[in-house]
Amino acid sequence: MKISEFINEAGTNGPHSYKEVEMLLNGTKPAAILTPKEMNKLRPYLLKGEFFFRKKPDGIDYIVGQKGEVLRVNRIYQLLKNNSDRAEEISYHAMSKLPNTAYHSELGRLLGYSEEDINYHLNYGELRRQGIPHEKIIKILSESKGEK
Repeated sequence: MKISEFINEAGTNGPHSYKEVEMLLNGTKPAAILTPKEMNKLRPYLLKGEFFFRKKPDGIDYIVGQKGEVLRVNRIYQLLKNNSDRAEEISYHAMSKLPNTAYHSELGRLLGYSEEDINYHLNYGELRRQGIPHEKIIKILSESKGEK
C-alpha cells in the first residue's frame, strides 16, 4: 500500500478511517471501534444479530465485531481497559509521551489491520511525538518507501 493511501478523503491518518462500517459490512474487517453515529448505520444489522458489540471502557464509543468474533471483541475491551487503568496510574499526560508499541500492535492485529498498516501507524505516531507536522511525516514515510 502506498503512503498516500493511508490518508483518506477526510485527510485523516489511517487507511480504515471512515471506512470501518463498510469494511465490517463487506466482511473485510473482523472488528472496529465505532462512534455512536457510526453505530447507527449498523442498527439494522445489529438487530438481526449479525454483529456483536460492547461499549468501550470509557463508555463513549463501541467495539463491534462480526457475529463469530465475541472473543475478539472481549479481548479488545480488556486491552483497552488495561491500557486505561495504566494511564490513570501514571496520568494521561505522561501516557501520551510513552510510546507503547506492544499495545498498539496487539490492538491493531485484533482490529484486523495488516502488519504494514500497524507499522505505518507506529512510525507515524513516533514522528508526531517528535513534533513533526503531518505533511512532513507523509513526505518522510513516502520517501522511506521509495514513493514519489
